[in-house]
Amino acid sequence: MPQNRLNIAYIIEIVAFVYIVLGIVPRWWALVLAAGIAIYLLIVPLEEGTLFFIRSIPFFIALPITQNFDSLNTWRIASLILFAKFIFFEKPKFKLSPLTLLLLISILSIFVASDQILGVKRIIYFLNISFIGIILYNLKLKTEDVVHNMLFPFIAVIIVGVLQVFSTYIFDFDQFMSFWADRVQYHQYGYHWVQIIFSSGHTWIAEFAGTLSLRVFSLITDSHAFPVFALLGIPALIASNLRPHWKYLFLATAFLLIILSGTRGIWLASLAGLVCALYFKKFRLHLLTFYLLFIAAFGIIISPQFHLGGDARLLSRRLSSILDSGETSNTQRLEIWKKSLASIAKHPVLGVGVGNFPVVLNQDVSKAKAGSSAHNLYLHIAAEMGIPALIFVLIFFYRFLQSCYANAHNPYFAALFLYGAWILVYSLVDIALIEERALLFFAATAALAFRQET
Repeated sequence: MPQNRLNIAYIIEIVAFVYIVLGIVPRWWALVLAAGIAIYLLIVPLEEGTLFFIRSIPFFIALPITQNFDSLNTWRIASLILFAKFIFFEKPKFKLSPLTLLLLISILSIFVASDQILGVKRIIYFLNISFIGIILYNLKLKTEDVVHNMLFPFIAVIIVGVLQVFSTYIFDFDQFMSFWADRVQYHQYGYHWVQIIFSSGHTWIAEFAGTLSLRVFSLITDSHAFPVFALLGIPALIASNLRPHWKYLFLATAFLLIILSGTRGIWLASLAGLVCALYFKKFRLHLLTFYLLFIAAFGIIISPQFHLGGDARLLSRRLSSILDSGETSNTQRLEIWKKSLASIAKHPVLGVGVGNFPVVLNQDVSKAKAGSSAHNLYLHIAAEMGIPALIFVLIFFYRFLQSCYANAHNPYFAALFLYGAWILVYSLVDIALIEERALLFFAATAALAFRQET
């Protein structure tokens, strides 16, 4: 494979991305970049195009097609091109699997949905994401080559996360939002996403007693999906050929940023990683490092970000609220879980329809894009598509962890077992795994795990 061509294409993409998201060139240049990516993917071998796609996951940009339709992301077109080439040249044979059965159930659930169009869009979204997993599962790419290319998006997201933390000491709050929302994420995800950020709230900032502290999100949409993306990338770091001191530096930095995301569920779910680390002794230092870095995180959180004074109580208050059933967000989450369970009991077979979760909470279905969810991936799936759908998803996750465990002699899969378990336990309190960047990354990692079974 011409490695130089792949590297040159990737450098061009990153430079173009930076110019576009910083507003150095007009936004319509995203269309030029998308056209260039499409041409590149069409003319290079499928294997090279697939590796380019994996590298590019954080850098795909929304396309300003019209003023009212500017959220179609380049990754959708790229994955479709790769899948079309895969079907044409590889002529694969598809077999029945838990995800195939899940797809069939999701299609059936459309017939009971309040908003069937929204359901169809949701199915297309998941199919679009699944293409990269299907391709990776079937292509004869070496696992180490794929893992090497997974390191690129991981390091990129970590570096941007560090820069984001530094930006809180340069900008005040309004300047920060203007830069990261009105400029960077506007170009990344489109106008409607930025409207959601400002109208429906966001998870970017923790506030206490008049002080503000960043909840790191990097190039991902929010501070819940960011740590999922980072955890999925750590196994690639562990299996890389980087020198040990560089590995540990990036690992510690990733852990620190995960703590600074302020995502309490991720903190608590680290106990799943701790249990796995008790068995895989070589990962005990990882978890020890993670817990020790709360000390460093404390120093950063109490520092004067956004030109405001810090407050030492902010981190301790957030830590103590994890299991506080009276805390506002915990109370709301418990209430949503109760309503989700009631809806599942009422609609056990097909749920309320894929993509129609707001119906469970008696909300307008337009709230789906604004983040209306069960705050529990498993309840969310069962509420939308019924208990059979949940069973197939659980079988899929079980087989994923089983395959990682069976291949734990490979450092990548040993680490993926630990960090995968961490994410799946976190999914008991959030649905961040199905955020598009996190899910694209997970589709790729899951494909590598499952093909070890063949």
